[in-house]
Amino acid sequence: MQSSRLLLCSSHSLFGAAVTITLPPCLRFPPHSVAIANSTSSLIRLRPLRSTTSSSDSPQVPAMASKDSQVQDPRIAGISSAIRIIPDFPKPGIMFQDITTLLLDTKAFKDTIDLFVERYRDQNISVVAGVEARGFIFGPPIALAIGAKFVPMRKPKKLPGEVISEEYSLEYGTDKIEMHVGAVQAGERALVIDDLIATGGTLNAAIKLLERVGVNVVECACVIELPELKVQPYLDVWLNLFLTHGREKLGGRSLFVLVEGEGA
Repeated sequence: MQSSRLLLCSSHSLFGAAVTITLPPCLRFPPHSVAIANSTSSLIRLRPLRSTTSSSDSPQVPAMASKDSQVQDPRIAGISSAIRIIPDFPKPGIMFQDITTLLLDTKAFKDTIDLFVERYRDQNISVVAGVEARGFIFGPPIALAIGAKFVPMRKPKKLPGEVISEEYSLEYGTDKIEMHVGAVQAGERALVIDDLIATGGTLNAAIKLLERVGVNVVECACVIELPELKVQPYLDVWLNLFLTHGREKLGGRSLFVLVEGEGA
């Protein structure tokens, strides 16, 4: 019997990658097909998303960060329109979130950095931890602007010095994220940044790694959040056994994103 497979976009390479989640053969449910309207590359349509916070001292949310607010920061529209979806890349069924077009748009790229800087400038953050690989794009300019150091959170065997690591689960096994020993100190306040949150596994590992050495993770920040999967009701019970939305994977820790991808 064939297993059922779901494909999501994640951030395991410089400009994006695929996460394939396979359900075991023991779960039987009727075949279900989803029609995707876009068949060619197109600009992604995104909606602003508010942050979820877990403590009273979380940063103040800029005007653009609420789904329900009638007043949205005008910069968000430009950021949204600068990101495109490429269907069926790198595999059929994947709606790839392409940020290369955002990086080509100097205004949209600057607005993205500015919005994060405005949020974290006065939060006494001393560490900006960027998750490989696209966290390396957004993290350093934010760190420089708020007067913090940048710490790369890398895949195994990428850092030359002594490292500490945190393991996290993948579909067919595990992976690790690593950080140099001595890069951060107990009591420091950190921001964890990546371009996109999907299942949340890598961000969760970064948080745990920092917290193991006594760092206070103030918040996680991403440009894009993939929405929860939209499936038929009769599939919900089975899928919920195996799929955890990215925010849930963070265990209640604060998450801030600029835009949410529509449709999945």
